[in-house]
Amino acid sequence: MSDRNTVSVFLLGKRYSMTCLPENAEQLRDSAEELNDMLLKLNGESVVDPQQVEILIVAAALNLISDLKDKAQDLRDYEDQLQALTQKFRTLGIAAGPKRSV
Repeated sequence: MSDRNTVSVFLLGKRYSMTCLPENAEQLRDSAEELNDMLLKLNGESVVDPQQVEILIVAAALNLISDLKDKAQDLRDYEDQLQALTQKFRTLGIAAGPKRSV
């Protein structure tokens, strides 16, 4: 079993301890900081009523999923554009990609 690190993160002023692989600790801290910023933005930078935390986290999660879906669609669009350009090159008799030596 691999060693795990305990990482402290703060969300809306509350400390949470989480475990992760050592190589993921910095990413976890950075992600928690971004999530905290998002929660504060959603809440208007004010003190949070504990009953609001769940609603804020759900809203942040939905925003993140929406952003992820947008990025996935952008990637599919770029892949379609690349495929169309590759086909145009083939039609013109131009090889796509690096030249290969024999």
